[in-house]
Amino acid sequence: MKHQQGFSLSGFIAVAILAAFAAWITMLSVPPWIEYRAIQRIVRTVAFNNKNSPTGFNSADIRKAFDTQAGIDNVRSIEGKDLKIENVGGDPVIAFAYDKKIKLFGFASLLFEFRGGSR
Repeated sequence: MKHQQGFSLSGFIAVAILAAFAAWITMLSVPPWIEYRAIQRIVRTVAFNNKNSPTGFNSADIRKAFDTQAGIDNVRSIEGKDLKIENVGGDPVIAFAYDKKIKLFGFASLLFEFRGGSR
């Protein structure tokens, strides 16, 4: 008799469960990363637009511009009041930091610590 090779049913089920768990974690992790990229883009755009402003920049105007664009892009993790704005050589430098916690089950959760800025 010839010896058969391949996956057993229990091996296939174990691999399928691991693949489903990895897919579930990925599906939970992607939206915060998309939002982070949107925030990064908004911060860079607002800093660039205020850098080229003939009247200079105002922190209140930068926060308002951020809030307006964040509302359009459906950003909910951070607001204009959370931005750290500094003047470096007459140009605005904007920085931000926030944490995003995603509950998985029971006592388990994912914590993302996002940091970024206009430079």
